[in-house]
Amino acid sequence: MAFYNTMLSDTISIYGVSIDLPVALVTLTAFSFNEFGTTWFAILLAIVASTQRLDFMPWEIGSLAGIAIAVNMISVRMNLDSTASKLVLMGCSVLAHNILITAVFSFENFYFVLLRYILPGVAYSLILGWVFIVIGKGLLGLGRMRM
Repeated sequence: MAFYNTMLSDTISIYGVSIDLPVALVTLTAFSFNEFGTTWFAILLAIVASTQRLDFMPWEIGSLAGIAIAVNMISVRMNLDSTASKLVLMGCSVLAHNILITAVFSFENFYFVLLRYILPGVAYSLILGWVFIVIGKGLLGLGRMRM
């Protein structure tokens, strides 16, 4: 995460739109692990992710921990196994996180930011999430290519 924040995020951003990697990692972890482990992973990831701007840290910790708990509860109780349902839940999580962070720190030109940065960022994060889910299910990877 620290490598992504310092070097990789500017490199892979497209016209200022970047992947919301902390939320993507937290939701992907929440699909596979229990609530306790996912919540601690979210808290530690939020601490690392917000080291560049320390005023974001309480909001980042609260939002990522809340997303971790909510996604874990929803995925366990609803038994989400399909890729589409996981992507919908991940998209809602990324959208809620970005709207919360944007609304807390700068509410001016909110609709412009929503259309210009947040919604394309959600789509960009979903592409990465889809790749991780497909690799995790074994539908894409080196073992599949050898056959």
